[in-house]
Amino acid sequence: MFVSVHFLVCDDIMTTNHFVPLVDDLSLCLYNCSISGVPVAYRSVQLVENYGYLMDDQPYIHVDVNVEYIVFCPREGCTVRAVVNEKSSDHISGLVLGLFNIAVTLRSKQSSKTLDIESGQELLLRVTNIYVCNGILSMRGRLRHHHGQ
Repeated sequence: MFVSVHFLVCDDIMTTNHFVPLVDDLSLCLYNCSISGVPVAYRSVQLVENYGYLMDDQPYIHVDVNVEYIVFCPREGCTVRAVVNEKSSDHISGLVLGLFNIAVTLRSKQSSKTLDIESGQELLLRVTNIYVCNGILSMRGRLRHHHGQ
């Protein structure tokens, strides 16, 4: 299958107009080495040819398409927005774009209580490490800002 990929970068990926999120099919939201990221939305699907082809015993008709993807490709040192979903006295776990886990270990003088961090709160975090295991992307980060600080 041939796919022509066009990369777009935006501040708020999930609210970009005219893109269809891939969240409905999480099997598509896997890390792809060839694009160094995870496709999270698409638009402008166009057939390259007017016909498809069968491959071996696969029950699918394969077609070549041109499509524009939004690809989530965080880098170490970048800032991401995360919503806190778990917290303890020494760490915070959040979701970026509602899909990707980011874990923050708090320093000895910090705690989620002294910083007044609650579940559901949005935080700005700096990515310090990126991990990919079986196509699932996760991150480790550091607290940068949070509303109410």
